[in-house]
Amino acid sequence: MKKLNKLIEFLICIEVIFLATFVPYNIAFVNKDINLTLINFPITFQVTCFIVLTFLFSGNLVIKAHITYLIIGLFFIPIFYGGGSLGYLLTPNFGYLLGIFPLVRIINTLNKKEKINIPEIFRTCLYSLIIMHFVGISYLSIQSIMFDKLSLIPYNISLFSLSKMPYEIVALIPTVLIIKLINNFKIRI
Repeated sequence: MKKLNKLIEFLICIEVIFLATFVPYNIAFVNKDINLTLINFPITFQVTCFIVLTFLFSGNLVIKAHITYLIIGLFFIPIFYGGGSLGYLLTPNFGYLLGIFPLVRIINTLNKKEKINIPEIFRTCLYSLIIMHFVGISYLSIQSIMFDKLSLIPYNISLFSLSKMPYEIVALIPTVLIIKLINNFKIRI
């Protein structure tokens, strides 16, 4: 029975990761004319989902699910944001997928604590987000150096990190609140 539960948890992680890759962040506002206005963030729910899944399950399970996600995207089905296959290794985006590994490890440190407060959750999430971007920037910089495209480094950093990080920081607000609720109600699996 325990193995079946672990399999179900693993499949839930994989499914959520797949879905989060393609779901864009939107904030809906209703103005005084009762018109619905959507503000689109240029990010997906992927980072948020990894943070919540790590806190809900465990870092080891989420790492296994992420490895499976990478294998499927690189060798079988183009499931990454913007495609897939082995050619995806040559895109700057792949560095950020590698940055998920330290992100999960850092968030997993919260699982060892019984009581955590909102500032501590936010700091840990922010730190993990910065490390994820550092890995992504390092990867795209190494690529630019290897292919003798040094002039692309500032452009890629602004496109893949500096333009998205403010939105990801704003997205941490509901993420932190979700983690706090999970912690308060002891919902961890």
